[in-house]
Amino acid sequence: MIEPTPLEVLGRTLRVAREERDITKAELARRLHIHPSHWGRIETGDAAPSIGLLLNAAAELGLPMSLLQPVLDRHRADQADEEG
Repeated sequence: MIEPTPLEVLGRTLRVAREERDITKAELARRLHIHPSHWGRIETGDAAPSIGLLLNAAAELGLPMSLLQPVLDRHRADQADEEG
């Protein structure tokens, strides 16, 4: 089995939080002022959110950044490995 990428883990975390709160992708995208398809790509790990978007999404979903920090750290480390 292939290990999920940090962006896939982040997306899954955001999707689960959104679904637990009964918020649709379209509604969350509206609240965040982005296109629903962009949010969908974030949830699948196909797009990386900006830090501002991530902070706003976490606030909308009631997620502490401490929950997301390990995923972000791993993503940064993977990027550094690819560049180095």
